[in-house]
Amino acid sequence: MQPDDLLTGRLKLRHVVMLTAIDDQGSLMRAAERLHVTQPVLTRSLRAA
Repeated sequence: MQPDDLLTGRLKLRHVVMLTAIDDQGSLMRAAERLHVTQPVLTRSLRAA
């Protein structure tokens, strides 16, 4: 994702929530557990961002 993409609306609230959970929890697996999704779902969602 390019910085300009953030300004054109590609970054959605769900992406901010996912990134915040990953930062807070320190790992994708723990963030996925906190968000009540599986780790592959979280990874795919981030790649789609």
